Amino acid sequence: MSKIINVIQQSQQWEPKLVALRRQLHQIPEISPHLSQTKSLIINALADFPLKRRKVKHHHSLCFDLKGRKKGPTIILCASMDGSSLKEHANHQFCSQILGQSHALAHDFQMSCLVNTLQLLSQYKDHISGTVRAIFLAGEQDHSGAIDIIQSHLLEHAELAFSLDFDHHIESGIVEYQYGISKPRVDEITLEYIDRNQQEKTCYYQNNPVDMATQLTHEIPQLLRQEFGALTPLSLNFTQLNAGEANNFQPSFIRINGRLYSFSHDNATNAIQFLQQVMKHRFNDDETNVIATRLCPPLENNTTWLNYVLSTLNQIKTSNQVQEQIRPRLIGDGFAHFNLVLPCVKLNIGCMDSNHQNRVCEKALVDGMMILSNMISKHLMVDSDNIILGKF
Repeated sequence: MSKIINVIQQSQQWEPKLVALRRQLHQIPEISPHLSQTKSLIINALADFPLKRRKVKHHHSLCFDLKGRKKGPTIILCASMDGSSLKEHANHQFCSQILGQSHALAHDFQMSCLVNTLQLLSQYKDHISGTVRAIFLAGEQDHSGAIDIIQSHLLEHAELAFSLDFDHHIESGIVEYQYGISKPRVDEITLEYIDRNQQEKTCYYQNNPVDMATQLTHEIPQLLRQEFGALTPLSLNFTQLNAGEANNFQPSFIRINGRLYSFSHDNATNAIQFLQQVMKHRFNDDETNVIATRLCPPLENNTTWLNYVLSTLNQIKTSNQVQEQIRPRLIGDGFAHFNLVLPCVKLNIGCMDSNHQNRVCEKALVDGMMILSNMISKHLMVDSDNIILGKF
């Protein structure tokens, strides 16, 4: 009797490896461009497998191809590598070893799932018709990694780019999806005022510029909510504030940097115009400026491919474990740039640990690996007595 390769059972057996790699990565939450330890760990983990490493512009991101025995479509699987500038509050043996940085966005989960999925699928490369292209994406903060991937022509001729998010706000065992835009467009915003004339001002302008800038950071988010409504998914997060009084070398100035998150082009445009009006009104002066630079487009799930991916989950999840996402996620995603080139799909995997508030449930790693490997096996596996097939 032919041996049946059941991807689901295989993934479940890999849980110890998934957890071990995730914990190694969790201790080194590096941030681009300083990803040497993270990249070395990934490269070493894949060194003994039949993968072809592809060149990437600037060499910050990593890309590997698993080519099947026969020609066929290319499917891209993507995981982000960057840690975040957030202090870790959990207390366990594998805490972050980098002061002031952590894998708070669960990119260690993404990487471990993708590495182990490649290792599993490599064992059955002769049954694959096509190419599995794995991208480990750098540049989460400025989204430069995605641009490098596009400029390296690594998305050309691919059918789909697919990625997973792991969310500790979602119950473990639940998979969430979103039709249409699931993550916002991101604009880098600079609010600027410069008093070049040094002329006598009203009482408002005689205040300390630092105090004035601080006041603006409190006022502007409230004004945005008043203008666009509290239910409009629009958010402005300030990241840097510079201000100083006039001296012999410079005029009085205020410069505030932030990021605007919005779910439509019109909302972004209207919000930027509103910020310009606020600055001119506050200072009654032409020496104000609002500079806006788009960092990334909104992340939009391709409806046709999302339906296909959801159809592959019936062997993994019950119907009540696959749920539509009902709340907007006000955080950008470098993966969204791939929308500009090919269809994209991203699912959210729940990893909430109900027993420990500051921990995540590592069993979600098995969910992630099952989803990745099952989707590839159903779309790229050739006819074989040893493979469970699903035709599309």
